[in-house]
Amino acid sequence: MPILKLAMTANQETAENQRLQLLQATDAVSRLADPSENKDTGNRNELWNKAIKDFPAFADNISKLQERINLVSKLKNAYPEKTLLTINSQFERVGEETARELLTTISFSRMIGPQNGFDSSGLISDSIAMAGEMGLVDGWKSEEAKHVTLRNVVSSVLEGKLHVTPLLKPIA
Repeated sequence: MPILKLAMTANQETAENQRLQLLQATDAVSRLADPSENKDTGNRNELWNKAIKDFPAFADNISKLQERINLVSKLKNAYPEKTLLTINSQFERVGEETARELLTTISFSRMIGPQNGFDSSGLISDSIAMAGEMGLVDGWKSEEAKHVTLRNVVSSVLEGKLHVTPLLKPIA
């Protein structure tokens, strides 16, 4: 029986370590993903690389988030402001502005295909999918959406729950 108890304690320790790593990674990446933070590009890239190195368990998702944020920042100016406002309106109930901005960036990112083509035809269904990935049972118009924070969004991305790249669409 003592061996089983030791195994349970080791598993609990591992789970606690993973939870702590997620919290630390979420803190670091939230500062980098915050659209209101004004940092020069060189330093910002160094900080992203440091986060990737410091949190290897989340390195792939940190890297994807960085790549997609950079891609969206380059491409979004080529689209009418109405497009961004339409995307942003899907998250209007989200209480924290920085969370709303990152969700808009992620939504835009999910509509950019491999050749940087933009397909907004699935905006509503994708928005619903994103709510599900974030664990919002009643969607973005719900009361619970008011409590979504930048940290919640980043944590969901790091855990692999909220996808930042286009989802594969079934062939009709």
